Amino acid sequence: MIMIIVIIMCYNLSHRHGDPAKMPRRPQLHEEEIHAAADQLAAEGKDVSALELLNAIGGGSLTTIYKHLASWKKSQPPFEKSKSADIPDQALSAFHSAWRVARLEANQETEAIRLKAADDVKAAERQLTDAISAISRLEKESEADAKIIEELNARIAKTESALQKSQSEAAASKSSCDQLKEQVKSLESQSKTDKKERDSALKEAAKLQGQVEALQEQNAKLLASLKTRPKSKKA
Repeated sequence: MIMIIVIIMCYNLSHRHGDPAKMPRRPQLHEEEIHAAADQLAAEGKDVSALELLNAIGGGSLTTIYKHLASWKKSQPPFEKSKSADIPDQALSAFHSAWRVARLEANQETEAIRLKAADDVKAAERQLTDAISAISRLEKESEADAKIIEELNARIAKTESALQKSQSEAAASKSSCDQLKEQVKSLESQSKTDKKERDSALKEAAKLQGQVEALQEQNAKLLASLKTRPKSKKA
């Protein structure tokens, strides 16, 4: 049970940590590749297990590794026991007698151990099957997550492009707005100048109007004085 938990934890650590969008997908593993790695581990005297193969190959699907590991184990030649040295008949007979006695005495205990071992093997096989199913499910989830991340990255790139375009348009609009502000300032300045000139012209016109009225008044008085002046007698 502990071994199965360790396998799942190791699998989760290797597939869940890091940035999935930046982790390249490994090509599909083939039976020949896994068998070659298993032969290399066996030649080095290492334990030929799914995790050792995963580390040796550098990644891949544990489900695929378990499948081809089973076929590799079936393809291995049976273990040949070394021939025992010649033993004297008397010693061999005594050994067999002692063995039969020990076997009879331990028969019940051995049967109980055998039954318990069989149950343990079945339980371990069930746990292994469950672990492989869980790993397969996690692999599918990992692939689905990678697909979602790719889609999100594409959407982010599209959004960033739209944002850059909006920023460029905003910059152009700001430039146009600044130009309009400058034009308004120029018009306001011109308007103030025109107002000053108009006020000055009005003042000048009022002054001239006063002068005209004064001249008109003087002219009227002059005409009136001429009319009232006595005419001179003829000689």
